[in-house]
Amino acid sequence: TIVDLPRLTPITRRLVNEAGAADRIQVVTADGVHDPLTGSFDAAVLRAFIQVLGPDDARRALKNVSAVVNPGGAIYVLGHILDNSRTSPIEEVGYNLACVNVYERVPAEYTEQEYKDWLTEAGFEQIERATLPNGDGVITAKKPA
Repeated sequence: TIVDLPRLTPITRRLVNEAGAADRIQVVTADGVHDPLTGSFDAAVLRAFIQVLGPDDARRALKNVSAVVNPGGAIYVLGHILDNSRTSPIEEVGYNLACVNVYERVPAEYTEQEYKDWLTEAGFEQIERATLPNGDGVITAKKPA
């Protein structure tokens, strides 16, 4: 299941259809920040999603996602993640500086601790950070069983 905003779901559906995956992938229109989500899932993958939200919206979105993740399920937050010092990894600091010059509202480079705090608040535990081969960060967390 892919959840996306109303203005994006037509594009998402087209891409899913072009990939020949419409029989396996459901596209749902929803605002994961402001509206409760529906369904029941063993895992949620948030790719470059939290990073485009302000802190309050990030908290709200994680709580909404938590509500549909089954006990024992997992969440994966992928994207740019800063160390708690906000001075590394250097690639993420550079990306953050570049965004200041490109975007009207700068995508947020949140720290590992900020993610841990928000995920704990949303009901997750066993929170860990790793780095993917492409350099992006991933925070993983589990819902208690």
